[in-house]
Amino acid sequence: YFEFKDFDYLVWHEGSHVYINGLLKKYEKEISDLSYLFNKDDEGMHRNQISNWPYCFDENVVRSVTAALYHKYRTSRAYKRQVAKETASDFIYVEDLAPFIYDNYFNSDKYKTFADFFPEIIKFLQTKYSNKGYL
Repeated sequence: YFEFKDFDYLVWHEGSHVYINGLLKKYEKEISDLSYLFNKDDEGMHRNQISNWPYCFDENVVRSVTAALYHKYRTSRAYKRQVAKETASDFIYVEDLAPFIYDNYFNSDKYKTFADFFPEIIKFLQTKYSNKGYL
């Protein structure tokens, strides 16, 4: 007998890490170019022991995918709570990325795989948070 509260969150979160690991390596340079987005002084980054941009990016994407899955498979309230929880933990890009992923991947037939869609996440962040004037 196995029981774990919020098992779906654990599976979606950790499974997303496994799934995007190769994509993080493939797009390492493009992700690194967004390092100006690293909110290194935020309390949540220290609390979660996130000390660099690649790790921060990984966590924001995984938490955004998880939130988008909440949007697709759970109630609207559960989705909103999940996004609020991540934002309150200083994963500040979840608020923008979760709906972007939901609308453009989970709720679209444009991309055959998440690997095909992944570069769009990078482009979205580049556009939304251009280096000009962001810092």
